[in-house]
Order: sequence, then structure tokens, then C-alpha cells
Amino acid sequence: MTWKMRYAAAPLLPPLEDMSPLPNVELHHGDCLDVLSRLPAESVDAVVTDPPYGLHFDGLDWDAPWKATHRAAEHGVGFQNWVHLWAAECLRVLKPGGHLLAFGGSRTWHRLAAGIEDAGFHVRDSIAWIYATGQVKSNNLTAAIARVDPEAAARYPGLGTTLKPAFEPCVVARKPFKGTVAGNVMAYGVGGLNIDHCRTPGDEGEPDRWPTNVGFDTSSAEMFDRDSAGVSERRDGHPSRSFPVFRYQPKPDNRERVHVRRHTMRLRDDLSPAEQEYVAQELAKAAGEEGEALA
Repeated sequence: MTWKMRYAAAPLLPPLEDMSPLPNVELHHGDCLDVLSRLPAESVDAVVTDPPYGLHFDGLDWDAPWKATHRAAEHGVGFQNWVHLWAAECLRVLKPGGHLLAFGGSRTWHRLAAGIEDAGFHVRDSIAWIYATGQVKSNNLTAAIARVDPEAAARYPGLGTTLKPAFEPCVVARKPFKGTVAGNVMAYGVGGLNIDHCRTPGDEGEPDRWPTNVGFDTSSAEMFDRDSAGVSERRDGHPSRSFPVFRYQPKPDNRERVHVRRHTMRLRDDLSPAEQEYVAQELAKAAGEEGEALA
């Protein structure tokens, strides 16, 4: 008998029901499809979301929403159909002309955009967020060949299977508006982009710059400035100032993280069902005690 144990230690944060309400914020805790279904039609100004990318990250089902309805070989279509489900609900609750911004992964971004478009949105643009903290996940093919044929490996030096991730796409879509854009803005308060509040500072004596569809994190902005030294015509030597730069926090502080541990244990086959149940209960009890200690 194999018994799997998975438990989590509570983070050092109050539960949702105990959190003090923030001004002008209404927090709904639940599956987005369940929550969206309870919202009135045409009641939301904008939607910003970072859904699962459908990559089956680390073998976890939360990043494989297609598994409920499709085989692994059909994961692309399954992921697109799943995007269509929640995008259709977003379309329903958005006011006419309301915008949807959805982040995606570079490998499944096309399915994300197609699912959003199939739900009835107009895809208006895509934003490329450039970052320098991506981790390479590549197979060393040269080493793999060397394990089979050391002499052959010399003919294939430096082979890998992937590039280092350095950008994350964000689909910018809009719900169809009623009448003209100007009339829609006056009727519903949405439909346009607040350009002046998103401009980047211009040089002295120059107007602030129009916002771009490319953004940097601080590390990539510094790299861009350094690599452009002597090439840029900008007087301040910081060409990244033409683009929005966002501070990137790659991981939450350890105090804010939920600690999850998994254990797989094999019990003796000669144990009776009652003995197996007793051992399982004791293990679960020990897991709960250790989880509390971790918190």
C-alpha cells in the first residue's frame, strides 16, 4: 500500500475573512468562473488577469486546465477552449468598450489570444514585458549524445533545446463598443486608454513620451542602458527611459509563503485495513503538527 501525504503550513498572514477591508476594494474568494457567474452583466470597467499558462508546470494540474476534457496530445485545443470559457464570462460582465489584459506564456500565448478573440473580444494589441530573471530549462544535447557515443558528441558541440525566457506577453483586448468610441466613453465611462497618466518622462524641454507596448523590469532596463552605451543619441545615456520600467519581485517573502511538503510512504502489505487506517491517521496527525510548527 502506498500512502501519499500532502500538507501545508499556514502563512504568517491573517485569513481572508479576518483581513481589514481596503478602501474601494471588494474581495471575492473562489474559482473565477463561479465568481464571475454571480456578477451582473455590464458591471465591470476592466479585467486584468494572469491565468494559468497551460504548460503543466512541474506536473501540477492547476497549470493544465485542459486535462478535464482533453488528452495530453490535444492540450493546445483544450487550453484554448478553457480560455474561451472564462473570457466569455469576462465579456459578459464588462461594460461595452471595457478592456481585458491577460498575461500569457510565450509557448501558449497564441492559444490565449485566439480563445479571447473567439469569445467575442477585439484584440487591440499585445504588450511585451521584458525581464532578465528567467531561468534556462534546457537539455544538454551534447552531453546526452556523449553518453551514447563520445566520439559523435564532438561533432555536436553546444547543443541545447530551449532559449532563456526573457519576455512575457500580455494580450490587450476590448469588448465591442456601442455606437462611436467617443459616445461609448460618455455613456459607460470606458473604451479609451488613459494615455497621459501612462506617459514616460521626456528629456528636459521635451514633452513626456507616449506609452509603448514594451515594458522592462529594472534589471533588463539596466542591461539595455549598459549595452546601448555609446550608441544611444539620448543626452542622459539612459534609453530605457523611453519605456515603462516595473520593479519585479520574483518571489514572495518567505513569511508570506505557504509551505507545502509532499511525502510518499509505502506501508507493509501484511497490515490489516484497521492497522493501515491507524498508521494513516497518525501520519496525518504528525503532518498537522509539523505544519503548525512551520507557521
